[in-house]
This record gives sequence, structure tokens and C-alpha cells, in this order.
Amino acid sequence: MPHDRPQPKAKPVASQKKSSTNLKPLSKSEVKADKKKHQPRWKRWGKRLLLVGAIGLGVALLAGVAVFAWFAKDLPSPDQLENRVIAESTKIYDRTGEHLLYETGKDVRRTYTKIEDISPYMIQATVALEDKNFYNHRGFDPIALMRSAGINVATDRQVGGSTITQQFVKLAIVGQERTYSRKIKELILSIELERKYSKDQILEFYLNEAGYGGINLGVAAASQSYFDKPPKDLTLAEAALLAAIPQKPNRVTQDQEALFTRKDYTLDRMAEEGYITEDQAAAAKLDPIELKRTIAKKDAPHFVDHVIAQLEDDFGSNFINQGLRVTTTLDYGKQAIAEEVIANGMEKVERYGGSNAALVSLDTHTGQVLAMVGSKNYYAEDYDGQVN
Repeated sequence: MPHDRPQPKAKPVASQKKSSTNLKPLSKSEVKADKKKHQPRWKRWGKRLLLVGAIGLGVALLAGVAVFAWFAKDLPSPDQLENRVIAESTKIYDRTGEHLLYETGKDVRRTYTKIEDISPYMIQATVALEDKNFYNHRGFDPIALMRSAGINVATDRQVGGSTITQQFVKLAIVGQERTYSRKIKELILSIELERKYSKDQILEFYLNEAGYGGINLGVAAASQSYFDKPPKDLTLAEAALLAAIPQKPNRVTQDQEALFTRKDYTLDRMAEEGYITEDQAAAAKLDPIELKRTIAKKDAPHFVDHVIAQLEDDFGSNFINQGLRVTTTLDYGKQAIAEEVIANGMEKVERYGGSNAALVSLDTHTGQVLAMVGSKNYYAEDYDGQVN
């Protein structure tokens, strides 16, 4: 007789339903809180620091904008640079307009010169020595500034980190006062200048503003003063020497040995930057250089003094810094003959008891002065040779 096998009891449906309702899904906020609870402490602090840093950066940026706006409101516009009045020395020439008789300049000797009339060597030497990243930055060089600041703090030495643009702004606009406000203004104007002008224009500004010893402002005055030539004719060695002057202009008169050492260093920098080869640098170091210092040159001096007196009557005493180009009636060939006549005739003059002599040559048709010698020696002190 078959035995009935007992069947397993089915679980009540109600109990199954009840257990499924106990597994409630977590809300998003609960999941987020749970993750945060189990997050490493360093991550939590890292996020807080990032938040604080972001807020601090935002505040710093706002403060920077405010400072920029505060200092920028009273600054001159870069547009004014092209129209600004530049003190230039007045030049007096003979009748051909070619022979320079005299260049005035009581406080300043300068001739504004276009960039195309300056030797490429002079431009390259200046960039290599003063601002090797000139063609890459936009007014200031943050790396150079940080490097110079580090050296200044570490060694207590004053090392410059200014770009050529900043140096021009300092020389021509904001002055050289050592204050933070002046430095901020310099920085703002440098950025504005780079937006307004090309690199060649900024170089032209700087090379006409930099000091090259004494009253020589600008490369043209320096080139004429030390080498008796225009800046477009400078040799490599001469350009390297002139480029070394603006950092310490007193070297010209007080420490020429240091100046020539700096000239050789400039040549090395030019080679490192790829402007010249090492062989060119080595050859230029051996190139003999003589500083002529032709500043006081005055040909036909009595005539020049006569012209200066007329210019003062016509334009006032400040004419010497107005950059005038004055072409006179003097014939320099006849002037040389007149000076020779006086020099050779003095023996006869003294034989008859005379002590001095003078000569004036006039064009009988126009009355123009062609030659003038006011005394036998303009520079004599025992009888006041400058009296005409």
C-alpha cells in the first residue's frame, strides 16, 4: 500500500510581502552622507583647502583689479609718447649743411634717431645685455622679476629684473623713485606700451632715452661723442661698448677698465643668444677702441658764438634744447684759409708791436659772413681769446 509522502508547507504570502517591504532604498543625500563618512580625512581637508584657496584667489584677483584701476586712473596715456616734447640739442652747420660746427647742450645732448638709422649690432647688443626675452614678453618678464627678487633677498645685492620696456617707462615717464607705487605704475604702463607699440618702436624709444654718460642721452649723442660717427656706422666692438654704458654711466669717466670688461661680457652674451658667432666675439674683443670724447668740439668758434647770440635773441635761451638744425652762411673751406692766414701772420703782427689779430670775410653782393676769426687763439686764457 503506497505511503503518502508529506508535502512541504508553503510559506505564507503575507510573510514574503512583509520581508520585501523592509528593504527601503537609500536617498541620494543619505548615500552622499555615507560616502562622506567613510571618506579619508585627508581628502575631506584637501577639498576644504581647495575651497579656501579658490576663495582667496578670487579675492586676490579682485584686489589686483582694484589696485590696477586705482593706479591706472592718473597715469598718462601711451598715445602721448609720440607727441611728447623731447629735449634735443641744437646743431649748427656750415652753408653746405654737412659740416657740423657745433652741437649745443647745457644739460642734455641728444639727437632723436630712427631705428633704421641705428646699427643692428647696437640693437642686438642692447637686447642681449638688457633683456634677452624682449621679443617674447608683453611688457614685463615674471621669471626675471622672481629671479632678481631672489638674488636681492639672498645676497643683499640690487639686481634688476626690469625689461627694456620697463626701463624706458622709468626713464621717460614715472621717474626712478624707489617705491612700490612707482613700480606698479611702471608695470601698468609697460603693459599698455606693449599693446600700443611694436617692439621696434619700443626699442627706438629706449635707445633715444637711455643715458650714456655725462649729458649724452640716446645712442646718437653717445656715438658722436665717443666715436665721432653716426650710430648706423658703429662696429660690433663699439656697439658692445656703448650697450654696456647705461647700467653704470659713470664707468665712462671713472672706471674704463670695468667698462671694457663689460664690453667683452656683452660680446659673450651676443654669442650666447645667437646674434654673432663665437669667432666674431673673439675678434671683436681684440678690436682696438679709442674713446674720442669729442663733446667740446667747436669749429669756427667766434662765428658759432655770434650765431648762438642771434639764436638767443630770436628763440630765447632755451633754444639749445629745442633740437634746431641751423644752416649758416659760413664757408668752411674759406674758414680754414682764414685761420691759416691769422696763424701765419702773427709773427709779422708781433714784429710791429701787435698782440692779436682778427679776420672777417664777407660776400660783397649779399653781405653774408663766409669766414670769421675773432682772435689768434680762441682758447687762450692770458688775453681772453674768446672775445671777438
